[in-house]
Amino acid sequence: MSAQSISTLEWTAIAQVFVNCAIAIYAWQATKHKASLTQIDTLKGRLNKRLDDHSKRLTKLEIDQHHFPTDKDIGELAYDIRALEGSLKAVTAEMEGMKDISKILRHQIETMDDYLRKLPS
Repeated sequence: MSAQSISTLEWTAIAQVFVNCAIAIYAWQATKHKASLTQIDTLKGRLNKRLDDHSKRLTKLEIDQHHFPTDKDIGELAYDIRALEGSLKAVTAEMEGMKDISKILRHQIETMDDYLRKLPS
């Protein structure tokens, strides 16, 4: 079968097969590309939402940071705590000195209580 013996109808059928194959390949590529674009758009939306959430969180942290104590504030607080510790040591020493007085007073009160309980009514 030579090229001259093929009729026009047969050439048309062969051309139609090639055109159908080309259309099928184009449709497959277009559908694949469209699915990829849909996935990309979905991922972009999710990423934008996450970025917005992170932006809000970062803004909140920046606002909260203004309320944090500075190094100077922390230094002053440490100084005040040391001064308070010294005062507490002085008060503790005074309380130790009053412990003996407290024992004496307690003994006197108990003695008076015993005396008063033994009195006839």
